[in-house]
Amino acid sequence: MKLQLTALRTKVAKRLFAVMLITIFVPLSLAGLLSYSKMKQIISTEIQDTQVKESSEFGLLMHGRLKRAQDSLELYLKQTQSGQVPYPTLRAFLSEYFIDITVIERDQLAEERPALAHQLNLNPERKIFADYTEAWPSLSLISSEVSLSRELVAIGRLKSAYIWDPINLDGEQEFYVFDENQALVHASKPLASDTLSAILSAKTSTILQEHGTTDNPLMLARWSLFMDYQFGVPEWTIVTGKPISVLKDRLTRFTYSYTAAALLTLLLIVLAALQIIRRSLNPINRLMRGTQEIARNNFDHRVAIDSNDEYGALARHFNAMSSNLRDAFDFNEAVAAIDAAALKSEDLKSFVDAIHGALPKVTETQLSILCIHGEHLHEDCLVSYYDYREESLVRFVANRSSFLTPLNSEVLPGRPGPLSHPLALLDTLQIGVLKGLNYNAFYFGNQFRINAVLINGSEGAPSQDQSRILDFLGHSRVVLEALQRDRALKYQANFDELTAIRNRKSFSAAINEVLIFPTMQRAHLLFIDLDRFKNVNDTLGHHVGDRLLHDASRRLDALMPEDALLARFGGDEFTVFIKDQTDKDAQLFAESLINALSEPYVINSYRASVSASVGISTYPDDGDDYDALLRKADLAMYHAKEHGRERATAYNAALEAELSHRTELEAIVHDATLRDEFEVVLQPKMSVRTGELCGFEALSRFYHPKKGPLSPFEVFQVAEETGMILELGYRMMLKTFRQIKRWSLDYPFPYRVAINVSPIQLLDVEFIHRITSGIEDAGISPTNVEVEITEGVFMDSSDKIIETLHQLRDIGISVAVDDFGTGFSSLSYITTLPIDRLKIDRSFITRITQGDRHKGVIRSIIQLAHNLGLSVTAEGVETEVEQRFLEQAACDEIQGYLYSKPLSLDGVTTLLQAEQRLLTTDTE
Repeated sequence: MKLQLTALRTKVAKRLFAVMLITIFVPLSLAGLLSYSKMKQIISTEIQDTQVKESSEFGLLMHGRLKRAQDSLELYLKQTQSGQVPYPTLRAFLSEYFIDITVIERDQLAEERPALAHQLNLNPERKIFADYTEAWPSLSLISSEVSLSRELVAIGRLKSAYIWDPINLDGEQEFYVFDENQALVHASKPLASDTLSAILSAKTSTILQEHGTTDNPLMLARWSLFMDYQFGVPEWTIVTGKPISVLKDRLTRFTYSYTAAALLTLLLIVLAALQIIRRSLNPINRLMRGTQEIARNNFDHRVAIDSNDEYGALARHFNAMSSNLRDAFDFNEAVAAIDAAALKSEDLKSFVDAIHGALPKVTETQLSILCIHGEHLHEDCLVSYYDYREESLVRFVANRSSFLTPLNSEVLPGRPGPLSHPLALLDTLQIGVLKGLNYNAFYFGNQFRINAVLINGSEGAPSQDQSRILDFLGHSRVVLEALQRDRALKYQANFDELTAIRNRKSFSAAINEVLIFPTMQRAHLLFIDLDRFKNVNDTLGHHVGDRLLHDASRRLDALMPEDALLARFGGDEFTVFIKDQTDKDAQLFAESLINALSEPYVINSYRASVSASVGISTYPDDGDDYDALLRKADLAMYHAKEHGRERATAYNAALEAELSHRTELEAIVHDATLRDEFEVVLQPKMSVRTGELCGFEALSRFYHPKKGPLSPFEVFQVAEETGMILELGYRMMLKTFRQIKRWSLDYPFPYRVAINVSPIQLLDVEFIHRITSGIEDAGISPTNVEVEITEGVFMDSSDKIIETLHQLRDIGISVAVDDFGTGFSSLSYITTLPIDRLKIDRSFITRITQGDRHKGVIRSIIQLAHNLGLSVTAEGVETEVEQRFLEQAACDEIQGYLYSKPLSLDGVTTLLQAEQRLLTTDTE
């Protein structure tokens, strides 16, 4: 025992021993309690079954005795009835069964045996009767026989000894008999009243009850005896009982036996546990020493346990874990080196050096080759190979196609995986085969923005398990993608994605850095805006617009001086910053940019044309910081746009006042439009042939309370640029339609009223709906309406605009081209587009007196229009000379101050009244 107890010296052994004891004792105790309870149940059930069986045996025995006695009594009664003398044998039986036998007529039974007579009256079939008038009930059997003249009844009083003895009962067993009325017929011992009540209240035919004296209660079993068929009464109850001490004695003997067996088993288990613990201590101690070595980062220590049991397997697994931990630490160091290189620098070369340096920790290698190409990483292919034997690193840049072409011939894995044919790649990169080495090649790009290949050469055979190097390359790909993503984010933060030039943020930062140097003497900031670029987007689509912006940026970049800064400011706006140039040189440079941008663009078989307006601000004259220079260059650019576009304007102080005026005008137009303060005036048109009124042109005018009448040109230019033209044009259109309706109610009104429509309105998807609903609401005819458009609309004819014009003509509205000859006049559009009238601009009319050449132009326009079936209106006619020439040239209509200035609504009413009087006079 002393040797056994030495196994409990360690804390682990003590805890293990305690756990084992608890583990054994608790189940053993539970098993004992359950066994005791189960055994008690089994013993109780066995005694109950025995008692029930004994009750049934006693009941059947008693029933048999009663049956024999009944048969003898019936035989005796028959012989007596017939006058025969009973046989000797029968007399012997009768004397054995009965105390006495009385034979009496049925009629006399009520007088001599009233109780029995009463029972027979209640149940004529009754053949047994219990008399309870004595101390102990006595039983009598009854038999009746009917002859021709009378009915005899034989009453045999049974002997108790015959019925109840001999019953084979042990000394501790008791039995009781109850009749159909639950009256006690027989008891082996006196019965307590509570026991009697328990027996009588039982609901089942067999039940185990514990009753009796307090010192030794009884276990009672009950069984029902069927009496109806033989004796004509309901079933009787047989009850047997045994003292509870019988059960307790058997349980006590079992408890002693089980306890002894349990203690012996516990002792054996304790000894076995001590032996197991002792045998387990030595391997555990060795494993503990092994963990201590691992804690000291000594992963080469091995636990020596040579057994073939679980401890031996644990030691082998422990040693394998040590080896795996060493590999994992090496792998983590390699991965950490990659991460550190990426965090330290965004330079791709640093990342490549880190891979070469970390590779020996991942796999066996003597030489490695790395090829990387990726968007924002390296424009071409960066190739490097490292010879670990000589510790030499060589880098060179290979053509991108020489790297990607052999890769495209392979099915590249979706994640890091081996390449099937690396020799083709080596050949195209002009890298010699790794002589004397075995090698594996792996692809670890993402096939979209990054392509990367690692070729590893080693003296040993290539490892079949490539999971380690693939995991390393998988992490390298993640880092490479993060590096690429960071570079891309930095690129996106500083460069415009569409044009690949600087964006606004990068441009402002670069200028602010330049301006802080005291050596800066003079510089210019150019703000460039493409003219009519929106028309390209609207007519040819945004994809063409984007391509045009890209091409425009290339043209600008090609003209940039070496130290200039170029950026896309936003939309169709560009900015340029140039240093050390005179104001004149800056102006000439700006004009060269305009000329380059104004050259036609051919994009996907489309031919598009734009021009450019440029604003110039000068450092330090116009400001000494970026924001001031930008604001003033922007202001100068807007001035260039307002004065004809396609020009460069340098900032001057007068532009500030102009900017203030423009800002104020925008607010005035906005507020006046929303308050519906614009008025409609109409300028009459005269027929050249008849000299009569033939139509009107509706014009919008606004009178400011302080500034007086505002320039219509400025108003509509601001309205178009701010987008208010849609609302303003719609309101003017409704006012005109309603006024036409009022005039037509009072006067004949066969006239066309022309309304000016902006290209912006024609591109509005609601325009057709608005004009048709306005005509319908006003209740006028579409033939009273003419739409005037400028020929600039057709510079880049939009399918949408052409479709809108066709819809107007389908409705019945005529279309006129205003200011013809001032912009982009083309025979193409006037021959193919849906128009009805040309309006010759006033600039042509005023030159009539300047020579025959100008007259020839006007005649040609009129003749061309007539040949095409178009009417012609001359605008701005102010002299009789001009009128006579137009009459001679067969012009259809004239409009101008010679005939009438624009009239107010009241003025038009007066004119219509005069026309009506003339018409009345002519009629008379």
